[in-house]
Amino acid sequence: MQIVNIVNNRFKRDVGAAFFLLEESYSMAGELLIYKIREELQRQTRSIKHIKVEISANNSFDEFGLLASIGGYLSISLSDDNNLIDCVNLIIQTICQSLQSGSVVFIELKKWNCLPYQDKVLSWFIKDFWCSLINQCQIVATQKQLLRIKVVAIIDSESKLAPECKKLPCYCTQDDFTHTKILTLPLNIWQLEDIVTWLEYYSGLPAPQINLKAKQIHQKTMNGIPRMVCNLLEEEFLQL
Repeated sequence: MQIVNIVNNRFKRDVGAAFFLLEESYSMAGELLIYKIREELQRQTRSIKHIKVEISANNSFDEFGLLASIGGYLSISLSDDNNLIDCVNLIIQTICQSLQSGSVVFIELKKWNCLPYQDKVLSWFIKDFWCSLINQCQIVATQKQLLRIKVVAIIDSESKLAPECKKLPCYCTQDDFTHTKILTLPLNIWQLEDIVTWLEYYSGLPAPQINLKAKQIHQKTMNGIPRMVCNLLEEEFLQL
C-alpha cells in the first residue's frame, strides 16, 4: 500500500488517475491488496463506481468483449453493429455524466492472463480507452468546476503477463509516475511477523501458542507464500 499512498498524494486537485498492474496475483493473494485499495478509495468518498470485469478463457475476449463487459456494469448494451470508437465514446460519456466532486471510478480487470492476445488488447486499452477516459474526465471537471475526482484501474493477472506485453512502452515506475502508463505493484511474501500479527488479532490464542503456530505456518507455506498462508490460516482459524 505504500506505493499506492505515494501515488495518491501526487494526484491533482481536480482529477487524479492511476493504472496499476498485479502479476502472479493468484499465488501472491493479490485480491487482499485490491481489497485494501478499494477500501481506502471508499473511505475517501460517498460516490464510488466499481466496475469489475472478470475475463474468462471460455469466452472470446477481445477489445469489443472487454468494452461489452464494462458496459454491462453501466447498464449499456453494446451490439456488434457498433464500432469500437462509438463503444468507447458511449462508455466514457456515461461515466463522465455521473461525475461530481469527490467521485471515484474504480475499474478492476480480473484474470487478464486469460486473454488470447494480451499485448494487442493492452496497447489498445491504454491508448484508446484509458487515456481518452482521463482526458474527458479532466474536461468535464474543468467545465463543471469539480474537484477531487479519482479514477483508478487495476489489471489483475493471475500469472505473469505474456512476454509480448513487456515489450510495450506503456509502463512507468514510482519515480517517473504518470497516469498515462501502468505502474506495477509489488506483491510480497508474508514474513513471520505478519503471521504473528494476524494470529494476535484473529486466532484468540494465548501468546506462546501464537508464536509456535506462526512458526509452523511459515514453515509449511515455503516461508510465507501468500496463497498458501491464506489457505492455512483459514483452515486453522475455522478449527479454533
